[in-house]
Amino acid sequence: MREYTSFATSEDRAVLSILADDQTPPSEYRAALSKLGASLADSLLTQLGSNLPNRLCIVCTVEDADSLAAGIVARLEESGVGERIRVVCFWNDRIELNGLSFAPILKEYREPCDVTDSALVVVKSIISSACVVRTNLANLIAKAVPKRIFVVAPVMYKGADESLRRDFVQEISDRFEYITMAIDDEKRDGKWIVPGVGGDIYTRLGYGGAELKNRHVPLLVKLRRSHAALTA
Repeated sequence: MREYTSFATSEDRAVLSILADDQTPPSEYRAALSKLGASLADSLLTQLGSNLPNRLCIVCTVEDADSLAAGIVARLEESGVGERIRVVCFWNDRIELNGLSFAPILKEYREPCDVTDSALVVVKSIISSACVVRTNLANLIAKAVPKRIFVVAPVMYKGADESLRRDFVQEISDRFEYITMAIDDEKRDGKWIVPGVGGDIYTRLGYGGAELKNRHVPLLVKLRRSHAALTA
């Protein structure tokens, strides 16, 4: 059963239904995630309030970069905080071993960012086992502790937040703040969250599977890398 949170507007609920519909083509699916990204950015700004950190470090995975993350970045830029944004993008593999999920990092794009003077905004289209979020977050805070840590996703599996907290020391886990629109508590075949985001996110986005998505270089990364070169 799905439970909507206070972050979900009536429009967000309608867009979440577009994701859940397995007939939605990839182009519309990506557009829906971008819309949800804009809404999540609005909620993030509300949670941050007037005490903005010097940096907003947007942390995403390659598959989410040109949809959900791009929607978040665009709305933050529209809101006048573009100069504070730094982007980190990870290419994660997925491995199942002895009933456990792992998400080793294959490569990364990382803009310079002082983590200690930042709010980390870890973005994911759906959080199930939280292994990707766990891996990417651990990588970023290995040598520094950020001011605030936001875990941002349209959909989360019930209990994933507590699972994530248990994997970090209290000094870190006490800083977690979750912004999500819907909590689902059912899985199909022990794998896919129902309704979730309508199944395999890699296929729904049009990447054709995990291996192919890791060959992709997102437009968000290309544009930001090009801009950095021009302003260096």
